[in-house]
Amino acid sequence: QTHDPFKRLMAKDQAAIATEVIRYFKPALYFMLNWLRHFRPVTLLLRRVQARLATPGLSTYLIVRKRAIHDLVEDIIAKEKDVQIVALAAGFDTLTYRMALKYPHLHFFETDHPATQEIKVKMLESLGFSAPNNHILPCDYTQTPVETVLQSHPAFDRQKKTIFLAEGLMMYLPHNLFMQLLENMKSLIQAKSYMIFTYLQ
Repeated sequence: QTHDPFKRLMAKDQAAIATEVIRYFKPALYFMLNWLRHFRPVTLLLRRVQARLATPGLSTYLIVRKRAIHDLVEDIIAKEKDVQIVALAAGFDTLTYRMALKYPHLHFFETDHPATQEIKVKMLESLGFSAPNNHILPCDYTQTPVETVLQSHPAFDRQKKTIFLAEGLMMYLPHNLFMQLLENMKSLIQAKSYMIFTYLQ
């Protein structure tokens, strides 16, 4: 958040929630980082060490990717007005939650493995975060078709334009399963829709 070239790319609400997530999972790390941020030379040194230990450019790539997806969703919502948003394998990402707060008239759906979602729900509840229009739907993709889970929710509408998000999912699924997932989403929705996904070659 304080790295000058990139801090403008991170939404303020995203940084605020990320801070609370760190405080929830790693309170000692949170207090240490909060103390260290007052010493700019130390934070710059830590960033360089982190950059050397990680894949070169990975942090920059993730920041830019997150911002690009955020802006794409915002642009589509501004253009379409009435859409629903589905995050496939949302993990611990907070995009749909944050946007649900900003757009209370829209419905957002998060699908992911039940074990992952259980931790996320407990964390959100513990932090006092609530967005009634952000629906968290457990789904093990290897056991249950995601379209079955979506259609079982009363707020989901097959006739409504939909934005599908599949960030960081393709590399974890066999290629044929991912392609089948895309086909299923295409046949599920009867209206014009959007698919935003990332992939690695």
